[in-house]
Amino acid sequence: EGFHRDKGPERAIAEMKYLKNEWQLEFVKFWDEPFLMMSESRLEMLAEAYPAEVGLPFIIDTTAESINPRTVKLLQKMGCVSASVGLETGDADMRQKVLVKKTADAKYERAFALLRQHNIRSSSFNMLELPFETREGILSTVSLNKKFKTDAQSVGTFFPYKGTPIRQQCIEWGLLDPEEQDRWEREYAVNRISLTRGQSILKNPHLTPEEYLHL
Repeated sequence: EGFHRDKGPERAIAEMKYLKNEWQLEFVKFWDEPFLMMSESRLEMLAEAYPAEVGLPFIIDTTAESINPRTVKLLQKMGCVSASVGLETGDADMRQKVLVKKTADAKYERAFALLRQHNIRSSSFNMLELPFETREGILSTVSLNKKFKTDAQSVGTFFPYKGTPIRQQCIEWGLLDPEEQDRWEREYAVNRISLTRGQSILKNPHLTPEEYLHL
C-alpha cells in the first residue's frame, strides 16, 4: 500500500538554507511535478519565507490548471524564473481521449499568458510517437506552441511502460508487440541506449520511422 511523503514549509526552508550555505548554491529546481497543487495557505507561507530566508532563483514543473492570477503572483514574489507545463500534444482529441488528459487548449493559453505577464519564462513539454499519431497532429503541437508563445519547448517520446493502462490498450489495438518491448528493454539494460532509438516502438499506421525522424 502506497503512502505520501511530505515536508512542511519550515522543514523545506531549513533544508534549502543548509544546502545553500553548505554548497554555495546559486539556483534551485523543485523536483515536484505539480508544484502549485499544494494548498494556498502553504504556498503563501513559502512565498513569505523563501525570498527572505533562501532568496535563490528557481524553476518549477506544474500544470496548466494550477496557474491562476493568485498562484502566479506568489511565484513572482518568491523569485520563480521559469515554469514548465506539460502540453503533451496539440491534438485535443489525442490528449483527452488517448492520454486521458482533460485540459482544454484555452487553459493552456491562459496559463502561458499569465506566466508571460509576470515575467516568468514558460517551457512546454511535448510528446511524440503517440498511439495513432498523425503528421497533422504533430504539426498542431508546433502550432499551439507558436500560438501560446512558449519561450522554450522540450520534446519527449511516448513509451508504453509496463503496468500502465495505456500499454494494455496499445496491445489490444494491435500497436504493440509485448515480446518486442521485452527485447528493447533487455537491449537498453545491456547497452544503456535510448529505448526508442529515434523510432517508435508502436506500429503506427500513419507514420513510418523515417517520417518520425524527419519530424
